[in-house]
Amino acid sequence: MGEVRTVGGGPVPGAVLTSPGCDAVTDGDGRFRVACEPGTRSFVVAHPDHLDRTWPVTADGAGEHDVGVVSLASIPLGEGLWLAGDGRLDPLPPAPIVRTATADEQRWCLDATRGEPVPVPVGHVRLLDNHTVDWRIYALDADRCAYRMTPAAGGNWTFAAERVPVPPGVPRGPGREWVELDLPLGDYAIVEWYEGFLVRGPDDTWRGHWLRVGAPAPTDSGTAAKDALTPRPAEATPAP
Repeated sequence: MGEVRTVGGGPVPGAVLTSPGCDAVTDGDGRFRVACEPGTRSFVVAHPDHLDRTWPVTADGAGEHDVGVVSLASIPLGEGLWLAGDGRLDPLPPAPIVRTATADEQRWCLDATRGEPVPVPVGHVRLLDNHTVDWRIYALDADRCAYRMTPAAGGNWTFAAERVPVPPGVPRGPGREWVELDLPLGDYAIVEWYEGFLVRGPDDTWRGHWLRVGAPAPTDSGTAAKDALTPRPAEATPAP
């Protein structure tokens, strides 16, 4: 027997626990009972409104054992991108993108005085997408720029940008999905995208986030995400 609870201590009814040869579903109080062979095994604990978790359980000898409590972090319902890791979800903080225009070039770059990079390890990055607008990922150049445009013949513009392909997401409830990324070492901008261009923020910057892949992982355990981000209306800026 055991219990599945939220990070705040509330019960999680309807959580499904699966392990080879035995599984269970929690009751209205978040409790469960399951008959398994003695020994150490891992349960995958899943619930539509919470972050999945793998839970190692040890039961020695015959008879009923109290295997304790496992906590699940709630999946936020508000708009935003959330970084999954270590059994929690953390909202990606905004990193405004600044446009600089001259006669010879327009460029959109991350400003270190207005935002900070979020460190993530090299390789697999998992995001929960609760967005109402699309987004794209660009590798930053040496000037921390994601997007550049230069004038061309006939009044047209040419652009230079290193866009990173994003695989299709895996649905995780209405309006949200998991996105799995494999990013090499470097800095990246996640830019909000609407009707063919970046999305302008309220202070004449463009909305985005900053990932630094390969920096040391944070040493603190962080806080499980419980509060939803406030949705923001999208305001698109047409391409020059």
